[in-house]
Amino acid sequence: MSKSSLILKAQFPEDRFLAEILSLPKIPCICKIGQGKFLIEFLEPLFEATGEVVDFNLNDINGRVPVGAGGEYLHYSFALVTLLRVEVDEYLIHDLAFFKRMSPGWFPIVEDGNWAPPWNGIGDEEDVPGVVPSKGRLSKKRKRLLDLLGKMDNKN
Repeated sequence: MSKSSLILKAQFPEDRFLAEILSLPKIPCICKIGQGKFLIEFLEPLFEATGEVVDFNLNDINGRVPVGAGGEYLHYSFALVTLLRVEVDEYLIHDLAFFKRMSPGWFPIVEDGNWAPPWNGIGDEEDVPGVVPSKGRLSKKRKRLLDLLGKMDNKN
């Protein structure tokens, strides 16, 4: 497996309670990816803050989790993240998993600092966006989605 180098840039308030939370594994959050941005939001009752993941490759993520379609974000997921502080306001993402309701289940993206194995697409391929059917034929809807993903990847 290859090393992940996803870095979250976020300004968290200096707080003892918050420092303890950030030291915990698998912190609940919401991940939003779209329009060239990857945002991670932390919400009450933990703390309220938003950070941005820098220098990410959308293909690295799309290969590990089903892609949504039809909205502002390709991914809008409940997630669990483990952060390791690199320096002030910068954190290495050591673990990351998205929860997808349409599949349903947890999809690991990063595990122990490495990219998780690619998603194998188990389930009905025709019903899961972003998965090319094994028959080699693409529906019109699938072609449009893959074209959109290609355009977005070229922007990154």
